[in-house]
Amino acid sequence: MTANAHPVELAGVEASHELPSHEAAQLIDGNVAPENGWGIAGNVAETVQAVVRTKEPLTAGLLLFSVVEISRWCEMPAMFDLAVTADERPASDGNWTPLRPEFAAASQTVVNVDGMAILPGGGGAVTVYATAPFAGITGFRLRMLPVDSDRNPATPSVLGRGPGGPVGLTEFSVEADPLRSSNVAFGRPVSASGRLFKNMPTRFLTDGFEGTFSHPASDVDAMGFFYEVDLGQSRPLDHIVIRGRGDGVVPERLTRYEVQLLDGDDRVLRWSAMQHMDGSHPGNAGSDVIRRDAGTGRMEGRYLRVINRSGMPNSPQIAEVEAYPALRISVEGLSADGVKISGGSIPAGAKRLGFRIVLAENIVPTEQAAFRWRIEGAESAWREVDWRGVVEGECPRPGSYVISVQARHTDGIWDESGGTLPVRVAFPWWRNRVAIAGFTALVVSITAWVIRRMALRRLRRKVRELEHEQALNRERERIARDMHDDVGAQLASLSILAERCVDDPLALPTLGQRARSAVASLDEIVWSVNPRHDTIGALAHYLCKYAAEFLETASIRSRVQVSIIEPGRTVESAMRNHVLMAVKESLNNAVRHSGAGEVWLRLREEADVLVVEVSDSGCGIPNETLEPGADGLRNLRLRVDEMRGRLEVISTPESGTTIRMTIPLPPR
Repeated sequence: MTANAHPVELAGVEASHELPSHEAAQLIDGNVAPENGWGIAGNVAETVQAVVRTKEPLTAGLLLFSVVEISRWCEMPAMFDLAVTADERPASDGNWTPLRPEFAAASQTVVNVDGMAILPGGGGAVTVYATAPFAGITGFRLRMLPVDSDRNPATPSVLGRGPGGPVGLTEFSVEADPLRSSNVAFGRPVSASGRLFKNMPTRFLTDGFEGTFSHPASDVDAMGFFYEVDLGQSRPLDHIVIRGRGDGVVPERLTRYEVQLLDGDDRVLRWSAMQHMDGSHPGNAGSDVIRRDAGTGRMEGRYLRVINRSGMPNSPQIAEVEAYPALRISVEGLSADGVKISGGSIPAGAKRLGFRIVLAENIVPTEQAAFRWRIEGAESAWREVDWRGVVEGECPRPGSYVISVQARHTDGIWDESGGTLPVRVAFPWWRNRVAIAGFTALVVSITAWVIRRMALRRLRRKVRELEHEQALNRERERIARDMHDDVGAQLASLSILAERCVDDPLALPTLGQRARSAVASLDEIVWSVNPRHDTIGALAHYLCKYAAEFLETASIRSRVQVSIIEPGRTVESAMRNHVLMAVKESLNNAVRHSGAGEVWLRLREEADVLVVEVSDSGCGIPNETLEPGADGLRNLRLRVDEMRGRLEVISTPESGTTIRMTIPLPPR
């Protein structure tokens, strides 16, 4: 698909008049031979019309009509006009909107525009520009209008001069707006070195319509005459296309010409190529595709010149000049079996190879882009992919290769620049000495690592056993210390009081109180070492029971709040003992110093910590007592530190005192 306007596909023709051997259908059959076309009998004094239907409704901004060989078969040309319709079934009596020509030109003579009508001055091809008045065009109407041949009122207006032969048209065609393309010459300004033939402006060379063309005037020295297209910037080109006129008239006017690329205000020559120096030509509607190796120098520049070297009048005769830049293209996202690869190194055993072809510049319209690829050294045939450029194929055998990619221009020609990516498919390790050595070293390293891990594991197990043994020894020492310091002392006191009771019966109540205290101390020791109580649930139950009994004895109301997630979670006896002692000390402080009538005990499990709070509504703790080194809280801090926990003391005269202990729990 080039930068040229796209031809409108026509479905059929209905005409009001036609000759048996020159039916109206020949008007759109693509044959521009003089003997072919729509014919009308001579001396017709009425308007004759042909209705041409489109295959699909047409929406376009600009239309180009080519009416070829008007009145070639008679002396007098006919006048004609054009109209369009959006009727579902176009017919001669339908709704037609006349087209006002914006521009009209003839190939061999002058052409006049009278309102809506076009009057050629002779035979040849007539080109008409017109703006489409609406969308969804379904048909065109071509009317042949009688002409007053001699301005004599006694002579009627006719389509042709009598007694001449019939009037005829060889071909009728329509082109719509030019399409987007990679042609960088499209729409660019064109200048000429001399005067041009009437109504053939230089812009015809880059307007995208193949139905328009231009050549120098007949009285201009044709040798050395040139057209120059300003491409806007200097750039390397891949190829240049020079298209000739397509109406079958004098195609030999495009021969023996030179194409040049120049740069700068002083027009420094960068590249040049000679074409058809043997006198040949590309033929009717033909074109020359000129690649970089057809000339000398570097194929780049801003100014593109087409120079006549034949000396033939009215040459060069050109319909379109197209320039296609060298496309910068690359391979990205190389992957093997779906895994991204860097550096072009493909692992051994890979089955599928994938990558993406990417254009560095947005020169080719996305919807028209196309790519092809091959792996040099593995295959010779190219494989094409669409505008997405996504490639997936079989991975070649181990070895070194080059991935080659190319992009296609919108005129269907593949860009020669392309892109490459060297890749190497690795051999299996058993065929690679370096890999074998590396594998051996890896096996040795892994074996050494496993042995070291096993040794470390045994060492850690031994350390844990020693730590456990030390913990048991510490626990035994604590029990012995508690039995000696607490229970032993109380039993000694009981012995002394018992002796006093012999002489002093009033000492009996004290003896009973001391006995109950000794039993309670012994109960605490037994509870702390009993493995059945090694759970958070058992700890919470005991603390609540102890707090209730202790506070009841002190005539203080107790409140408890417990939130335990896993009651069966194991807690070591040492930790249980520390928690119990800390709570006892906190409750004792609340009873002795707070003057509160109510004390709260709160226990909650949060993730991997146990939070224990003892709160009272008393008078608070003096500031000097809250200091880190104060004696009042020193024992409490030592116990919490022993459990690697955190102690917070919050105290105000208005809200009382809260002692919060956050204690980490052992792993599950």
